[in-house]
Amino acid sequence: MSKQIINIRPQSALPVSEALNSALRAEDIAIFHQPTIRSEDVRKTLKKIVNNKEKSDICFTYIRQVKDISVFNKEEMKPQMLAWKNLRKEKKLVIQEVNNETKIIGGKTFYILVVQPTNEDGVIQDAGIDPLGIGFDEGAYLVSGYIYIYKTKDNRDNIYKYVMGL
Repeated sequence: MSKQIINIRPQSALPVSEALNSALRAEDIAIFHQPTIRSEDVRKTLKKIVNNKEKSDICFTYIRQVKDISVFNKEEMKPQMLAWKNLRKEKKLVIQEVNNETKIIGGKTFYILVVQPTNEDGVIQDAGIDPLGIGFDEGAYLVSGYIYIYKTKDNRDNIYKYVMGL
C-alpha cells in the first residue's frame, strides 16, 4: 500500500497509509481539539492507528500545529532525527531518558519517546501536555512535551542515543 495525502481531513496534508486514512475519520481527530478530552476517546483513536498503520511505519505522533496524526517509516524519520539532533546541539530541545516509557495500546506494547523544548540555558520549557498521553491502556502519561510512539524498543532507543549524542 502506498502512502497518500489525507483527503478526508482537508486541514491536513500529512501522508498516511490508505488503510489508516480510511480508518481515521475527522471526528477521531477532532477529539484532540475539544475543551475536554476524554481518555476513552483517545484510546479508541490510538487503537485505530495501531490496527491500520503500515507494517513499515515505525512511529506515530500527534502534530499539534496541523491538528492531525502523523506516522513515520524509517526513511521519513531520518530528517526528523537530524533536525532534532541539530536542535539539541543548539540547546533548543532535550530528550530525557527518564521519559522513555513502555506503554500498552489495545493490548500491544509500544515505546515512548518525549521531545521537550528548552531555552538557551537548557532549561525545559512548558510545551503543554501531549493529548496522546491520556490514551494508554494502563492510564494517563502526563508529560510536558511531544510524545512519539514507537513500535520497537530498539528504534526508540537508537533514535534517543543518536539525537542526544550518546
